[in-house]
Amino acid sequence: RYKSGSFAALALNQKLTSLFIRSLYTCANGDVWIGPDSGGTLDRYQDGRLKTFVLPAGSGNVRTMAGANSNLWAATASGMLFRVTGDVLTNETTNILPPSHRGTRCLLLTSDGSLWIGSAGQGLGRLKNGRYFEFRSNHGLWDEYISQIMADDQGRLWIAGNRGIFQVARSD
Repeated sequence: RYKSGSFAALALNQKLTSLFIRSLYTCANGDVWIGPDSGGTLDRYQDGRLKTFVLPAGSGNVRTMAGANSNLWAATASGMLFRVTGDVLTNETTNILPPSHRGTRCLLLTSDGSLWIGSAGQGLGRLKNGRYFEFRSNHGLWDEYISQIMADDQGRLWIAGNRGIFQVARSD
């Protein structure tokens, strides 16, 4: 942690399930979410304490996270999707994603409440108001392997994938 002009190690080494970390996410309230490589867990560092959430068997490790207010979304490389509200972890995989969904590479939560899901070969997913839709190449998507999604203040999504970088107007 960088504080008051210097770095200090957090005393988490004895509590983390792995020192090899796959993903980190920080919330506006100061919470830090940690996806250790050991798989099967998701940690939240809050107010100097670490809380571990145990994921279902076969989940693998958390590769990406996105959140707002008291909701955190976390996705695994194996394609599972979880939502954490407060201290409750919910497996949303079968509630939201199609059975064919294989792997998630990235997540982005935008100001309109959309959760954007970049997948490994299945395009760009959008969850809004409880409804999920997958944009694929037959919808005009440049690449179906999505590694990163960023939103700009011009209403566009910038997307990085296996075929380079491209942009999509959210209104489209």
